[in-house]
Amino acid sequence: MSFAASKLGLVKGNINPAYVGRKLEYCINKVGCKAILLPSSVKSIDSLSIFRHLVPELDQQSSTKELSLKRLPTSKHIILTGKQQSSKSLPIHSYRNLLEHGAKISHNKLNERHASVIPDSFAAIFFASGTTGHAKAATLTNFGMINMSQRLTEHLGPHFTRFCVPIPMFHIFCEVVGVLNVATSKCQMVFPAILRWMPRLEVKVVDRGGTPVSYIGQQGEIWARGFPIMLGSYGDTQKTNEAITPSG
Repeated sequence: MSFAASKLGLVKGNINPAYVGRKLEYCINKVGCKAILLPSSVKSIDSLSIFRHLVPELDQQSSTKELSLKRLPTSKHIILTGKQQSSKSLPIHSYRNLLEHGAKISHNKLNERHASVIPDSFAAIFFASGTTGHAKAATLTNFGMINMSQRLTEHLGPHFTRFCVPIPMFHIFCEVVGVLNVATSKCQMVFPAILRWMPRLEVKVVDRGGTPVSYIGQQGEIWARGFPIMLGSYGDTQKTNEAITPSG
């Protein structure tokens, strides 16, 4: 998505999926998002439900016209990504349909858009959660992002052949180091999914109901039991029970 947006002269805004309500509304309106790529869920976050709560009139919108949302006046298209890429009850496009539609555009048209992009064009916006006030919309250029990636490669040196990227995908570090670095260096990026646990520590991955996942690739939550685990939240039985099961 980063490369596609840059080639087309689009500005991609990365928003933390944990943002809800007014915080999410502020970020979208701050930069005037016209299209929103929305996963149906991110881990335990029900992104689609959160968005519908923000714009309840979405259910009454037409699927054949641009959206008209009171709280998000610039947003005209919602594109659903992930496994659930369609919704019969909502005027939402699927990411799959977006790719199919894009494949029909002529190469000449794409080349025209590509030629209009210059190094100092805006490329991406990252929302930094400041200690005061609203999140800050940090805007970076194509020139700045590519050079950040290249300078990082030079700084680390040729002996760095692998780089661990444990940061979420919406973060600028992940964008520059985890995405662009693949194109500008020979360094291999590792997005940690399989971890090595400490000895004598019991670990399992469970679904929302607390049942161990049944197949590889199924999303879940990591539960651990053993000597490093806290006894509980001091003076707060409710928080303790939310974090620790009766069996530890």
